[in-house]
Amino acid sequence: LGFAPFGINQATFQLTSPRAAPAEGPLHIFAGGNDRTRDWRTLVEAFAGQDDIEVDIYCGWMPAELVKGVDNIRIIRSMTINEFVTAIRSADIAAVPMRTNLFSGITFALNSASLGTPILCSRTGGVPSYFA
Repeated sequence: LGFAPFGINQATFQLTSPRAAPAEGPLHIFAGGNDRTRDWRTLVEAFAGQDDIEVDIYCGWMPAELVKGVDNIRIIRSMTINEFVTAIRSADIAAVPMRTNLFSGITFALNSASLGTPILCSRTGGVPSYFA
C-alpha cells in the first residue's frame, strides 16, 4: 500500500484560524461521516445524557436506536454543503470517532481543521497521516 495524499476544496472550506470553545453554555459537538468505520456507538456512549453537551451527528446510515431516549444527541440525515459548512463552523468541537481502519476520517477532519474548529478524533484511519 502506498500513501495517496488527499485534499479538500479550499473555495468551500476556506482556511480559518483555530478558535477556542466558548466558556459559557452547553458545549456543541458536531460529527459527520458516512463511512462504515465510524464508531457512532462509542461517541453516543461518551456523551449521552450530559446536560452540558449537545451532539449533532450527520450520517445517513446511523441506526436511530443508538440515540433512542437520548435528549442531547441528534441525528441529521441530510444537509446541503452550506448547511454542512455552517454546522462545522458553529460547533465548539468536531468529532471524528472511528474504529481501526487504514483510510477514513480524513475528509471530515481536514474540513473541520480548515474552518478552525478543534477536533476530537481517534488515532486511526487517515487522520494520523495528516495530524500529529
